[in-house]
Amino acid sequence: MSGEDNKKVTTNSAKPTKKSSGFLAKFILFLIVAGLIGAGGYTLYDKVLQEKQQLAEESVKNQDELNKLNNDIQSLRQDAAENQTALKDLTDKLLTLKHSMQNVEELNHKEPWVVAEVQYLVKLANLNIKFRANSSVAIELLKMANQELASAENPKFEDVQKALTADIANLEAVPQIDKVPIYMRLFALNQKVNKLPLLNVPNSASHKVQPNEVKVDGSWWQRGINATWAKLKDIIVVRYNDSGKLPLIPPEQQVFLYQNLNTVILQAMTALLQNQNEVFHASLLQAITWINDYCVPESTVTKSMLADLNALKEIDIAPEVPPINDALNAVASLQTS
Repeated sequence: MSGEDNKKVTTNSAKPTKKSSGFLAKFILFLIVAGLIGAGGYTLYDKVLQEKQQLAEESVKNQDELNKLNNDIQSLRQDAAENQTALKDLTDKLLTLKHSMQNVEELNHKEPWVVAEVQYLVKLANLNIKFRANSSVAIELLKMANQELASAENPKFEDVQKALTADIANLEAVPQIDKVPIYMRLFALNQKVNKLPLLNVPNSASHKVQPNEVKVDGSWWQRGINATWAKLKDIIVVRYNDSGKLPLIPPEQQVFLYQNLNTVILQAMTALLQNQNEVFHASLLQAITWINDYCVPESTVTKSMLADLNALKEIDIAPEVPPINDALNAVASLQTS
């Protein structure tokens, strides 16, 4: 019994020893594996760091190369812009030169037409001065001629331009008559003619001529002659004006005086539009004379119309216009040059 017990005790004590050695082996294996994993991880980490550093260095190198490339591109762009600007300047100069040559050619072809047009405008201005005394139209025509010469940009036209400018200044010094208000005043006066009170004929009863008695004596032919003579004396009445005054107008003839006054005022209006100074004043003077002779002088209508007509008669509707001889001579010299 004791021997079996000892054997059991030995067997039981050997079992923990076997478990301890297995645990130790596992632990050692774990340490080895952990060491290998740690060594491998460190190696991998170191390799990753090296690769990361290499990538950073390559990134910096690539960035430097990219910056250099960008600088090169910017420099090329700047050179291209400068070349484009130089090309544009050269193109502009070529176009300017081409236009200048075209302008010279156009001026050479246009010059005869400019001279002909200027001559026509100056002659037309001279006709307006001579026959219509219209300085305003002449001024506009001379200005048009001056503009045509200025557009030609030819130095040989300078003397002609100076002559035109001087004549324009002389014409602008002439007083300009505003004819519209004058015309409207004449028109208003013409409408008032029928309101003028006329002097009436004296009572016909006080001047009644007694009928002639026809003699019944004598032969038949004498009686016929006497009767004929009496009839003629009733038809034809001869009066003698010893006072020197104009005879009075009978009522049935007053309309003719009004018509005559309308006519002379219309004549003055026409003369105003045509710059006929003498006709204008003569027509107004005729109207004033008739109103003084045949109208009631105390009437306010008569006094008002006479005042207006006398005021209009003092207006010089066609002031003297100076000739444009300088412009004519200068333009004539263009044809000979």
